[in-house]
Formats: sequence, structure tokens, C-alpha cells
Amino acid sequence: MSRFRPARRIVAPDGSEWEVYVSRDERALAYVWSRFPRSRSKTVRIEAVTYYPRRESLLWTTTPDHADRVLGQISAGLEAGDVVRPLGGVFVGRNG
Repeated sequence: MSRFRPARRIVAPDGSEWEVYVSRDERALAYVWSRFPRSRSKTVRIEAVTYYPRRESLLWTTTPDHADRVLGQISAGLEAGDVVRPLGGVFVGRNG
């Protein structure tokens, strides 16, 4: 996973070219009871970006065990011209 190199490049039916980036976002979890051991959450961020006809980005989150499947569903949706709500992932929003 790299923030600097797209995991996939996709061309949508309208001709827009999407670059899809995958990265991990590690943050500490909130503690329910103080006697439980500390644990860390590993969230995977999947961001699709296009620059034509205008800049737009789409963001999803998922877990490491669902990342490959969610990436595949997002890619297939973009190729079809759709913004998908993948099983195992959460669509966070659109910017642009």
C-alpha cells in the first residue's frame, strides 16, 4: 500500500480517469474500561481521485481483511460510472 502511487487506474464511461489510492490509518481506540489492554485500530482508507473535467475525490474506509475486496468493488463501480457502497466498506464522502 502506498499513498504516493495509485493501486489502480480506471477510465469511467464518461472518459474521466480515476486514480485509486490505498493507505492505512492507525489510531488508538477509545477504552471502554480502563482494565482492558490497549489496542490499536487499523483502518484502511481508499481514495479515488480524478482531475477531468474537474478535480474530485471520493473516500471510503474499511479494515485490512476487507481491503482487497472493497478495492475491487470500488474499481468495478468506477468503471461502470457508479459510486458504490461496497460490502465491508463505508463511503465517507465526496470532495470537489
